[in-house]
Parts: sequence; structure tokens; C-alpha cells
Amino acid sequence: MLKQLEPGDAIQITDVAGTVFSYSVAWTSLYAADTAPLDEVFEQTSAEEVTLIMCGGAFDRSIRMYLSRWIVRATRIPEVASAD
Repeated sequence: MLKQLEPGDAIQITDVAGTVFSYSVAWTSLYAADTAPLDEVFEQTSAEEVTLIMCGGAFDRSIRMYLSRWIVRATRIPEVASAD
């Protein structure tokens, strides 16, 4: 689960071709869905990053929706060339 990730944790993502990409968690945060700082959440940098978003926090049964979002930002870990 995203809420269990902490800075420094490794994430692996596999694309449709089966290529595995490794990332290191830079930060995590729980934001209210209606007031999340979108400029921070979707900030564009020169680093190769991935932003993961998951519903979280309290569930409001009247609107059938979670009121918060877990946000995880992770930075790509460069591949290390093997010495052959």
C-alpha cells in the first residue's frame, strides 16, 4: 500500500514489454482531496520521476468517496552497467 511507503523505499514498475524500472521514494503525504497543492503534486522537474496517487483517509458514505489522497513521489534509480 502506498501509505506504508517511506522515503528511501524502492519501487519497481514493469511496463507492458516486461521492462522493470526501479525508483526510490522521495516523499509521501496525505492531502485533503479538495485542497491538495496540485502545483507540488504534479511539479515537473528534470529528474525522471513517477507520482502515485491513492484514495485514503476517512470515507464519507454520503458521497461514497474517500476525503483524502495518498501521494507518493519517487525518482528513477539509474541502471548500473555491469562490468564484463
